[in-house]
Amino acid sequence: MPKPQVMPMSQVPRVAPPESKVFIIVTSLNAHIHAELVGRLITWARRGAFISCILGVSPVDHARNEAVRTFIKPEFGNYTHFMFVDDDTIPPPDAVSKLLALNADIATGVTPIMRKDGENKIYTTTNCFTSIENDGEFINMETVEENSGIHEVLRCGASCLMLSRKAIETIGDPWFKITWTPDFKSYVGEDLSFCDLARSKGLKIVCDSSVSCAHFKHIML
Repeated sequence: MPKPQVMPMSQVPRVAPPESKVFIIVTSLNAHIHAELVGRLITWARRGAFISCILGVSPVDHARNEAVRTFIKPEFGNYTHFMFVDDDTIPPPDAVSKLLALNADIATGVTPIMRKDGENKIYTTTNCFTSIENDGEFINMETVEENSGIHEVLRCGASCLMLSRKAIETIGDPWFKITWTPDFKSYVGEDLSFCDLARSKGLKIVCDSSVSCAHFKHIML
């Protein structure tokens, strides 16, 4: 598989396409939306974005599909882009404008995540991947570092993910699906499966690593 390209930050356009209108949905199982994220949503709403939430829907692939189905309703036909923000993720204030400026069918920022290595030790990385191992495992996969340029990625999480209407129409319903192995011992999450499906349809996924999100987690020590 060819290695995705990296574009220096200085070569990236910083002006959103004209007439862009963004529809933002927060997915939350327990309606616990971080206070700082609420502040971001208010700011984006004042700048013209439409804000909505999908609450209490599980599993997560169902929630994400319901969110996209809301976006494609006729009454929202004048919105050009759809954006997911997870309830525990805090994108920077300029996330919407920077992702729009990529002029990409699928655009994402970077969000820190926790993983376990081969010795079951926890480490942190980001949710944007530039390689895929043959067995589907995340261990030792190449990831995008913060503030390292503009990257075409193979897979990414959906914590801060923007889709053009073209991408949504090209992929088709259902967009998100958790994919299990035949023995049901492991699976590929709905976000990574979405990326695989999108690339199979000829769509590219572009990451602006300067859109660096905070990610809040509660863990047992």
